[in-house]
Amino acid sequence: MAAPHTQRDRFVALWRQIAARYAERGPQLYFELLNEPRDAMTGQAWNELVPVALAAVRVSNPDRVVAAVAPGQPRHRGVRLHILP
Repeated sequence: MAAPHTQRDRFVALWRQIAARYAERGPQLYFELLNEPRDAMTGQAWNELVPVALAAVRVSNPDRVVAAVAPGQPRHRGVRLHILP
């Protein structure tokens, strides 16, 4: 995501829509909020965005497994900066 602060509302709305669309699917379906966050998606930006996006998913999918990979993956640079909601 090149501009996480300017795309926050759009990103959250997208996840609200995706979550609602697939709410009736079985537990074998997992969501990943953003594949390999990098570039402008810093640890701080991601830590601000994940709880908001996760809350949007939880409205229609309270028990769905949701992956939120830390920025800097797959090289594990961002894991120490990631705060789980």
